[in-house]
Amino acid sequence: MSKKANIEDLEKEYKLLVPIYSDLCIELETELNEIIKSAKIEIAIPIHFRIKTFDSIYEKVSSGRFNIKKSVTELQDISGLRIVTLFKRDTDKIIELINKNYVVIKIYNTSEKLKEMEFGYSSTHIVCKLKDDYINLLHNNLLSKNFEIQLRTLSQHNWAEASNFFQYKKENDIPKQLKRSINRISALLEIVDLEFERLLFDRELYIKSEIKDDENLNIDILGKILDEFFPNNKYSRQDISSLLIELASYKIKSVNELRDLIDKHLTAIIKIDKLAVKGILKNKSDNVFYNEEKKAMINLGYFYSQVALVRLIIGLDRKI
Repeated sequence: MSKKANIEDLEKEYKLLVPIYSDLCIELETELNEIIKSAKIEIAIPIHFRIKTFDSIYEKVSSGRFNIKKSVTELQDISGLRIVTLFKRDTDKIIELINKNYVVIKIYNTSEKLKEMEFGYSSTHIVCKLKDDYINLLHNNLLSKNFEIQLRTLSQHNWAEASNFFQYKKENDIPKQLKRSINRISALLEIVDLEFERLLFDRELYIKSEIKDDENLNIDILGKILDEFFPNNKYSRQDISSLLIELASYKIKSVNELRDLIDKHLTAIIKIDKLAVKGILKNKSDNVFYNEEKKAMINLGYFYSQVALVRLIIGLDRKI
């Protein structure tokens, strides 16, 4: 593989394959965004893809870290996509979605290579290919191409990006005087992920607990009451925080005060919501101004978000 002719052949093949792999990544980026959004999972940063450079391939081959027998396609990560999640549990959910939608060839976590007392870069790598019945093909030969999906939490991503900046790829790259600091940072970021999981678990227990009528409103209680009164008007992104401030300025600060306010105008506000849907469906041209989530809600018979309904209720109450 060290012969010049072979390297030149690989480079020629690589240049022919780059447009195909690029199309594959663009297709996968769009599809993965839709899959993750449908599962109601929030990602920390937009999905990123890259095509491995030939310099990187050449370095891998010439260093003896990988032996290519015939084709550069023997490398499983020529095309790669990175998904960064806010929480560890979301990476587990996305792994399930990937298993469901693609053929998984190999899955591994880089942390498995670390010894018991070592800390370092961690992420999940999933080598996949498209299913045989994949219908959104731009090239017929995309079915045979492997691609890698890399999953990280935001904490893991911060660590990886910092490591890239310092160019600490291996333990031997790190100056002895800095190893303790490096290990402390890595351990702290690992703890951040664990504490986020603990926070999510504790929050879920709190939301499931019984709400007392005289309890003061907070973000989680307000969200629970909105779900209680308007379960079908829940949008993926709602500014509950600003609504909490508005309610406080209107002297609505406790659970029973809010429930009384909503009960007082519930029949009227539901009627207003249904009239809004009826008017939009009658004049279908209005639909073009709304996003896909809004259009879906309208088709189900609901228009206003939970937050908007409470704001309308405040407006009705002020007129009385």
